[in-house]
Amino acid sequence: MVREAGGTVSDVNTPGDALVTGDVVCGNEYVHGELVRILRKPA
Repeated sequence: MVREAGGTVSDVNTPGDALVTGDVVCGNEYVHGELVRILRKPA
C-alpha cells in the first residue's frame, strides 16, 4: 500500500527483504532517508 501511494519501504539495517527481517521503515520521499538515518544501528 505504501508503494502504491508513492512511498518507499526498506529494511533499516541491511539490504535484505524488510518483510523477512522485520526491520521495516517506510515513508514518503521526503522522510524515508531521514528515518533510516535516525533508526540505523551504529556500526
